[in-house]
Amino acid sequence: MEHVFLQDGRRRSARVVAAEHGGGNGPSPVAVLVLHGPYQTGAKVRAACGRCFERCGTGGAPPVVAYPDAYRGLWNDGRAGTRSPARTGGVDDVAFLERVCGRLRDGGARYVAVVGYASGGHMAVRLAHEAPSALDGLVLIGTGTGQPAPGAFRAFLAADRCRPLPVVTVHGTADPVAPYEGGVTSLSGFRPRGHTLSARATAASYARRNGITAPPGVRRLPGRAGSGRTRVTVTWYEQGGRHSVTLYTVHGGGHVIPHATRPARRLPDRTTRDSDAGDLVARLAAALAGGPSGPG
Repeated sequence: MEHVFLQDGRRRSARVVAAEHGGGNGPSPVAVLVLHGPYQTGAKVRAACGRCFERCGTGGAPPVVAYPDAYRGLWNDGRAGTRSPARTGGVDDVAFLERVCGRLRDGGARYVAVVGYASGGHMAVRLAHEAPSALDGLVLIGTGTGQPAPGAFRAFLAADRCRPLPVVTVHGTADPVAPYEGGVTSLSGFRPRGHTLSARATAASYARRNGITAPPGVRRLPGRAGSGRTRVTVTWYEQGGRHSVTLYTVHGGGHVIPHATRPARRLPDRTTRDSDAGDLVARLAAALAGGPSGPG
């Protein structure tokens, strides 16, 4: 179902999907908001990820997933180095996404997990800082590792209003767009879009924000058939019931949303079947709903 919003005189839309499969008693208490990458739409990212987020309900209950569309394909994500039509036109994407989250809660969701891919992840980071009550969990995939280096984002991050949240990050070590070790996010060296911290530094920064001082645990996921030349290492921070932070490192992986039905390909799309983004969100959803958490 398409939900239409009039935001600052502009027609904005989000497709809201209730998965048709699954059991349980009623819908999942956790709704998922998926923010697409540059020049995509909600429909395109839904197809590209194999609808994997529509499998991530809790207790067998079908989830509700919202796929909003950015203005002219690009979010006003707050990065100082970008000149998107949304930024130059003063598009208030924070207010728009707050309204989408509100619609999900009005539909019965107790919690909202926000998934951001690529520049959609930067938009998710901005939402978490400027509208912290809108979301309850954060998943960042191929997002220039998500956390900006000092001076790379505009002033909204200085307020540091992002409340403690469970955070999952997924990043490939061979990502040609957003370097795993941090640095300049760009399109193969063209159109630089600001500096970010490394994947490990990003995860550590969220752990500190969540009050976690214990060192992280690290382990390798068992391989699945068809994973090609990739492997996945999990680094997780948890301590005393505080919101956990988990980094999934896809060794040899590129700039792509991993899911179990997608074959490994050449860069920049090389991915893994050892980890499925829908499964990762399902684990986060279970933790939000009071179930077991921890890496899988």
